[in-house]
Amino acid sequence: MNNKTLVVAARDVLTERPGEAASQAARQLGSQPSNGDRRTSMPWAANTLLTICMFISSSGVNGAEEGVTDPAAPVVPDKQTAGQDPLPPPKPIPGQALRTYLAHAFTPYEPLYFLVQPNPGNAKVQLSFAMMVIGRAVKPEGSDERRDGLYFGYTQVSFWDLEAQSKPFFDNNYNPEGWWHTGGLPAAWLGVDNFSLEAGVGHESNGQEGVLSRSRNYLLLRPQVRWDLADDWQIHLEPELNYPVGDLSENPDITRYRGIFNLKTDFVQHSGFKLGAYTYLGTRLDRGAFQLDVSYPMTEMTNGWVNCFLYAQWFDGWAESLRAYNVRTNRVLFGIAFIR
Repeated sequence: MNNKTLVVAARDVLTERPGEAASQAARQLGSQPSNGDRRTSMPWAANTLLTICMFISSSGVNGAEEGVTDPAAPVVPDKQTAGQDPLPPPKPIPGQALRTYLAHAFTPYEPLYFLVQPNPGNAKVQLSFAMMVIGRAVKPEGSDERRDGLYFGYTQVSFWDLEAQSKPFFDNNYNPEGWWHTGGLPAAWLGVDNFSLEAGVGHESNGQEGVLSRSRNYLLLRPQVRWDLADDWQIHLEPELNYPVGDLSENPDITRYRGIFNLKTDFVQHSGFKLGAYTYLGTRLDRGAFQLDVSYPMTEMTNGWVNCFLYAQWFDGWAESLRAYNVRTNRVLFGIAFIR
């Protein structure tokens, strides 16, 4: 039923102008006037209209259409919430901001592995990470590329003698670095899918004293290119210039064995094999080394229960460790990697 019709009809009746509106209201209420004088039905219609109008008024409709709120009407607070304070905002979790930052700022750097040489019994352990110091720490959605910024990286390689009686570490090589990363450089002219550049400084030493002490400082320049292939395969190419600076008196001829230039190449499928080659050549071109790494995710073999990689490494050349940089090594190691 139209409330406006009822209000108009009630007004006509109360002002003694029954008119057509009253008859229309009576018809909408389901009654018809008698066949006699039409005024005989007016008192009944007026009483009915007055009763409905009083009901509408008491319901707060104020003559408006059902379901329509008057925008000028004052807002009446709910009796259950009137006088109550609004809910306070949730309290921050202690340390949550720091944990979120660290989760985005830390990134893998070099592989993290534990390898064993069966005969003789030696082990090689490598730990490595990188951390953004300056820059936006939030990763782009679905991206594994580094963001532009200043990074600190640390790599430690330990050589463990498992045959000696006390199982000592033969040598520990500590390698902190700092660099600025610039990514998203124009790559079309190179025919690659991604091109970035890193420049910075590094230090490498073994923490020993006297005749066993080894150390060097260097400047580094590291272009990085990537090709995206079919079936999720990628090729990563990373040449690096590490030019020695400062005092080399503890190992004056180390550049003959270690050189000032190295090249790292990776052929990888993220859900499958990774083949990595690392090589460097000494300054006299008569020393150097070649390292080959092969890995495969164990998640594919264990239905997701083991989240690490089977890892094998072959090294042939000089300067695998700083302490024995002038000794040639040729060996194969097997083990597991947590980051490859």
